[in-house]
Amino acid sequence: MRKGRILQVGTPRELYMRPKSIFVAHFVGEANFLEGYVDALQGGEATVRLRGDLLVQVRGADARLGERIVLSIRPEALTIRRGRSNDVNSLPGRVERVMFEGVNMRYEIRLDNEDLLVVVRPTLLGDSYEVGERVSVSFSPDKVMVFPYPKRGLRGELSLE
Repeated sequence: MRKGRILQVGTPRELYMRPKSIFVAHFVGEANFLEGYVDALQGGEATVRLRGDLLVQVRGADARLGERIVLSIRPEALTIRRGRSNDVNSLPGRVERVMFEGVNMRYEIRLDNEDLLVVVRPTLLGDSYEVGERVSVSFSPDKVMVFPYPKRGLRGELSLE
């Protein structure tokens, strides 16, 4: 009998929360992806410029100034509130679609820069948002996964081909 090596991939939680690639982040669960450039670096944090000149802060980014990167954020790591907010990592948008999924509510938010984010919130929280409503979507800087921009583009990286 031939002996093989066991591939160590970490715990399922690590695989889900800190995947090593864009493909794995997409494959093991739903993820939002935002493209941007590193605008500033300071003390372990990076400022990332997204489309439409939206700025966000991320921690633990192993990137260089000016580098093109992809941010990945799990839908349940996002928070949503009515109107505009000036908080760090608060992105303005409009509710485009609302879906009741039993234990969760699923919101698709079209950001002002035309990117689309999916936000998942427990139904039991009670507050709900309507299609067309202006909202802000925000996230903690340490809930973001940062990846180098893939050579074959984001769409190519996400494909199963």
